[in-house]
Amino acid sequence: MGLLISSTVYMAGAVETAPDPFNWRNVLSRQLLELDIIPLNPLIKPSWFKDFTVDDQYLFKEVIRKQHNSLTSESNESWIQNKTMRQFCLHLIASANFVIVKLDKTFTVGTFFELSLCKYKPVFILTDDPALSTWLIAEFDLEPCELKEYFHKDIDSLISYLRQVDGGNIIPSNKLKWCFMTYRCR
Repeated sequence: MGLLISSTVYMAGAVETAPDPFNWRNVLSRQLLELDIIPLNPLIKPSWFKDFTVDDQYLFKEVIRKQHNSLTSESNESWIQNKTMRQFCLHLIASANFVIVKLDKTFTVGTFFELSLCKYKPVFILTDDPALSTWLIAEFDLEPCELKEYFHKDIDSLISYLRQVDGGNIIPSNKLKWCFMTYRCR
């Protein structure tokens, strides 16, 4: 049926504190592309974007720690680059039709901020941690019956669910969040 064709999905999750922020996004991107869903990966920057790696982020934090009262031109450049990177990620999440977030025990502030902007979008949570913050779960604004739709232990489970939605076999319960699909909400 192809209800999700050309929809966009932002892949949220820890970057600077994650042991491997690339692998799960790369695996997921390949599978999303097979469904003709466009992955928006914050780790893939446009060609005009100056390289800014996780090491650069650590260096930026170290400069801030050491020179918080007297920023130099070097630290100012890092500050501008960090701000640009944040704006880029926020633009991606704003333009996405839905979001997939990987949550585990990795500390992440940026991800939580990004998720606070997604109240009116479908947000899928990849986690094997049944003890997620109740505050965070409440932020997703889900009904108890929706938890099994949006919480998945692994990528395969999530892709299986998306295939069923794409094929019209499952109609998501909160149709307002899914109005970007190619069927009319009733």
